[in-house]
Amino acid sequence: MKNGYGLFRSPKKHDLAHRVAYRLFNGLLDNRDVMHKCDVRNCVNPEHLSLGTRLENMQDAKAKGRVCFGERHGRSKLTNEQVDLINKSDKFQKEIALEFGISQSHVSCLKRGSKWQNKIVNWV
Repeated sequence: MKNGYGLFRSPKKHDLAHRVAYRLFNGLLDNRDVMHKCDVRNCVNPEHLSLGTRLENMQDAKAKGRVCFGERHGRSKLTNEQVDLINKSDKFQKEIALEFGISQSHVSCLKRGSKWQNKIVNWV
């Protein structure tokens, strides 16, 4: 198993079992992800598998609470409350950055809404 996903091993190649199952029942794969409707990583039931872009797969995981984001993310330096304060602040971005111990470019990203996701957003 690799991170909870089943592995399929052949003499020439190793692949994730759910990807092999999808190919066996549906034909060749393109560059999209094979997604689990049931959210069971080692499931290989073809009825539970579908194709989706990486963006769709990540949004699905986020919507189902399978990924940490916002202040729950392990590398988060800020709380949701601090991000709200930053977004409401009229100070210069350099001042805000010094106050919160982050870079000015990080403040800029927060104000644009491209850095902090505490709700479902379109990741592009």
